[in-house]
Amino acid sequence: MPADIYQEGFEGAWESAQADDGGNLGLFACSSGESLRHFWRRQYHNLTHFLVEDWFLSAVLGIIMAVLSVSMDFGIEWCQDCHVDLLNYFAQYSTMSAYGAWVGYALVLVVASAIFVRLVGPQAVGSGIPEVKTIMRGVLLKEYVTFRVLVSKMIGLILSLGSGLPIGKEGPFVHIAAVVATLLSKLTAGFQKSFYRNESRYSEMLAAACAVAIACTLSAPVGGVLYSIEATSVFFAIRNYWRAFFAACCSAITFRLLRVFSLHSHKSVIGYFQTEFPNDSFFPEELPYFALLGILCGFLGASFIFIHRQVALFVKDNQTFKKINNLSMLIFPMFVTLIVSSLTYPLGFGRMIAGALKQHEWLEDFFSDCVWHLPLDANSTKLICDPQLLENWTGGPDGDVSIFVSLLTFVITFYCLSIVCYTLPVPSGIFLPSFVIGAAIGRLIGEVVAYWHPEGIKGVSEVQIYPGIYAIVGAAAFTGAVTHAVSVSVIAFEMTGQITFLLPVLIAVLFANAICSYLQPSIYDSAIKIKRLPYLPEIPPSRSSVHQIKAEQIMVVNVKFITQQTTYRQLRDLLASAPNLRSFPVVADNETKILLGSIAREYLIRILRQKLYTVKVHVDNERRQMSYEELSVSRNIETRNQRSMYEREPSFSGVPRSTNALSEIEEFANGTDSRNSRGWDDVNRLWLRQSQMLDQKIDLEESIDQAPFQLVEGTSLYTVHNLFNLLALNHAYVTHAGRLVGVISLTELRNTLENIYVLGAVPVRPTAAQRRAADEANRRMAPMTLFDSNLGPNSIDDEEPLIGLSDEMSLEFQNGPIRPV
Repeated sequence: MPADIYQEGFEGAWESAQADDGGNLGLFACSSGESLRHFWRRQYHNLTHFLVEDWFLSAVLGIIMAVLSVSMDFGIEWCQDCHVDLLNYFAQYSTMSAYGAWVGYALVLVVASAIFVRLVGPQAVGSGIPEVKTIMRGVLLKEYVTFRVLVSKMIGLILSLGSGLPIGKEGPFVHIAAVVATLLSKLTAGFQKSFYRNESRYSEMLAAACAVAIACTLSAPVGGVLYSIEATSVFFAIRNYWRAFFAACCSAITFRLLRVFSLHSHKSVIGYFQTEFPNDSFFPEELPYFALLGILCGFLGASFIFIHRQVALFVKDNQTFKKINNLSMLIFPMFVTLIVSSLTYPLGFGRMIAGALKQHEWLEDFFSDCVWHLPLDANSTKLICDPQLLENWTGGPDGDVSIFVSLLTFVITFYCLSIVCYTLPVPSGIFLPSFVIGAAIGRLIGEVVAYWHPEGIKGVSEVQIYPGIYAIVGAAAFTGAVTHAVSVSVIAFEMTGQITFLLPVLIAVLFANAICSYLQPSIYDSAIKIKRLPYLPEIPPSRSSVHQIKAEQIMVVNVKFITQQTTYRQLRDLLASAPNLRSFPVVADNETKILLGSIAREYLIRILRQKLYTVKVHVDNERRQMSYEELSVSRNIETRNQRSMYEREPSFSGVPRSTNALSEIEEFANGTDSRNSRGWDDVNRLWLRQSQMLDQKIDLEESIDQAPFQLVEGTSLYTVHNLFNLLALNHAYVTHAGRLVGVISLTELRNTLENIYVLGAVPVRPTAAQRRAADEANRRMAPMTLFDSNLGPNSIDDEEPLIGLSDEMSLEFQNGPIRPV
C-alpha cells in the first residue's frame, strides 16, 4: 500500500462508486481506484494513530508521572520521619547529642545528594524549569533530557528534600516530566519513524508534561495546565489545550487514588490542603487589607528575586568561592546545611519557628480556621486553636513566645534560607518555599488585623476575621509575584478545595504580579540569565523604549554572505572564518547585494567535501604514474592516515583539514619531504590541477531557501521580539528594497534587552534619520567649513563595506600550493 494513501483524509472517499473486479467489493472505492478493503484499512490506521498519539500517550505520561510522584513522596516522607525519630532518640541522652544527630543526618543526605548528582547527571542541579523553557523555545539541549538526568534528578531530590532543606519539589518535577515525555517520544519514534518523529509532536508532549508535573504534585489539574502555559511557554498552541488537560486529569486522578490506597483513607476528592471556611468568611471592608497584602507581597517578591540573583552571581563569580569549589565542591553545601540545620534545630532556635514540622505541616497550620493569638479561655470557642498547634508556635508546652514574634521570625528566617538553598548544587525548586513564605506573611497580617478588630469588622454577632484566609491570599500573592503567574490563584483554589475567597485572592495576586513584573523578571527568567542559557528574555510591561528602537539600530551590518560567483576556494575560507554560523545569506553580487535566499552550513560543507574528494581522485590518478621509488615514503603516510570522504576529521569549521593527497602536496611545498626534481615537477603540476578545480563556481540552485525570514529597517524592537518568540527564529535578515543591509540574531536581541529593567532597551547605533538630522545640525553649526556631502561611514547607503567574498581572496594562493582548512 503506498504511503501517500495512508495520509489522505476522508475527502473524496465517497466521490465515486466504481466497481472493482465486476463485483460489489469496489462499490465504495474512491476516485483514485482505492478498493473498499484498502479504504477501511486506511481508516483503521488513521484511527489507531489518533488514539495512540493523542490519547494513549497522554494518559501514559500522566499515569507514569503520578506513580513517580507518589513514590518520591514516600521516599521524602520516610527520610524526614527518620530525621525526627533520630532526634527524639538522642534527645533522651543529652541536648548536644540530639543536636549532633539532627545536623549530622542533614549533612549526610545533602552530601550524598550532591555527590550522586555530580557523578550521574550534573544537569539535574536546580529547578529545571529554566532549561525546559529554553527547550520549548526551540533550543535543543539534549544533555538535559536523558535517562541519566532523570535518575539523578529523582534520587538527588529525595535526598535533598529528606534532609529538611527549605526547597521544593514542583520545579524539579517539571524537569522530570519533560525527560519522561522525551523518552516516550523517542520510544514511539522507534516504532513509526515517519509519523512520530517531528518537531511539533515533541513540543506538544513537552507542553503536556509541564501541566502533568503540577497536577501530580499539588493535585491541581486545571491550575497545572494554566501554570505550565505561564511559566514555560511564550506562545501556547490552542490545539494542545485538550491534550494537556487530559494528561493532567489522568495524572491527578491517579495521584489521588494512589494516596488514598496508600494512606487507607476513604476521602479521595478533598483538596491537598482542605480548608473549611464558611461561605461568608469575609466582608467587603476587608478588601483593602487584601490589596495591601498583595502590594507587600509584590515588593517582597521582587526583592526575593533580586537578592537571589546577587547571591547566585556572587557564588558563581567570586574568586574566594571559586577557590573553595576548587578545593572541594562539598564545602559550600555542607556549610549551608549546617546553618539551616542549626536554625531549625527543634530544641534550640527552631522552637520559635516550629523547626520540627515539615513544609506541608506548616501550610496546614497557616491555613487553619482559628485565631492563634486568642487565649484558650476566650469567649469565641469556634475560633480557638488546638493546643498542639499553639505549642508548635509558642516554644513548646510551657513556651511563652508571642505568635507575632514567632511568625515574624519564621518569615525572616525562611525567606533568607530559601534564597541561599536555591543556589546549592542539588535538585531544588522554589514554588513550595514561596508558597510557605507567602502563607506565613499572610498569617502574620491576618493575625494583626484580627488583633486590631477583636470583635470583627461589624461586631461580635457578625462574621469574624479569619487569619487563615489571609494566609491563603498571601501564599498565592507571593508565589504569583515570584513566578509571574496569575494561575497560582487557581492552584490555591484546587489545593484548598474552596473557592470562597476567590475575590481576595485575585485582587492580591494581580497587585503582586503587576508590581513584581515591573521591577524584576520572574525567578525562572532570572535563573536563565544567571546560567546564560540561549533564551530570549521577556519584555516587561510599560517599556516605551521597545517601541522606539528600530531593527536598524541593533542589527549586525558586517554580514558574511555568498554570491552566485563564489568559488569553492572562497567557500572554504568563508566556512573557516565563521565557524559558528549555521546558515549564510545568498546575494546576487557584491555590488547590489540583492538577497536571493539563504543556505545551510551543512549543505555547504557537504558540497565542499565532495569537491575536495574529486580533487583527491584526480591527484591520485596522476600519482599512479609516478615510480614506486618516488612514492615509497608517502605510501607509509597514506596507509596510516587514509580515511573516507564521509568520515569526519578534526577541523576548525567542520571542513576536513586535508585529504591524504593534499597533505602530501603541502609536504612537498613546505620542503618537509625529500623529492627529486621530477617529484617537484609532479607536485607543481598536481597543484595547478587542484587549484583550477577549486576556482570553479559552486552550484547552489537546488539548496537555496528562497524565503528566509526578512525584516525591514523600520521594524520596531517590540515586533522583532514577538516574531522571534512566535516563530522560534534564530536570526532574521534586514533588507532595504530587497538589498541585504544587516542581520539580527538572538545574541543581538539578548544584548539589547539585557538591562531593560534598569536602563531600558539600549540601541547599538542611531537610525538613518537620526544620523541625517545630526549631520544637518553639524552643517548648520559650521557653515564656512568645507563639508563632504556624503553621510559618513555609518550611513545605510555609504556604510563600511560588508565582509564578502571577492576575487582578491584568491591572490593569497598564487604563491604556493593550496592548504585546505
